[in-house]
Amino acid sequence: MPTSAEEVVAEFMGAWGPDWPTFRSAYVTYLSEDCVYENTGMPTATGHSEILALVDAFAAATGMVSGKAEIRHSFASETVVLNERTEIWHKEDGTPIIDHPVAVMGAFEVHGGKITHWRDYWDASPVVAILSGSSTAGAKGDKS
Repeated sequence: MPTSAEEVVAEFMGAWGPDWPTFRSAYVTYLSEDCVYENTGMPTATGHSEILALVDAFAAATGMVSGKAEIRHSFASETVVLNERTEIWHKEDGTPIIDHPVAVMGAFEVHGGKITHWRDYWDASPVVAILSGSSTAGAKGDKS
């Protein structure tokens, strides 16, 4: 069991897993029942039901079945974690949804071993291109 806010967030990101049930399970395990999730370009979601509905809709729209995050830098106080990370989301056949990892900056509040507030900031234009039927070829992002 994680003992610090930084460990809670790192374990959450590490628990996303290789398939959709594992990915969804991480959200229920690490987010509080009343967690508030604010994600660039998406409506704010509160609580497991709304958050899971939001990620399920994202998965259905993009074909995502799994995701992986690599934390590059992390700063934490007792209850707040800021992390810079890259994420890559995969389709059923294992190919990435976007042709490069997506750079994300996140802010998390952690209380009682659960994430109670989560804000992500990232360039959503490659996802908008997918959802609108445009190609992501030439989309810029972190390719390292």
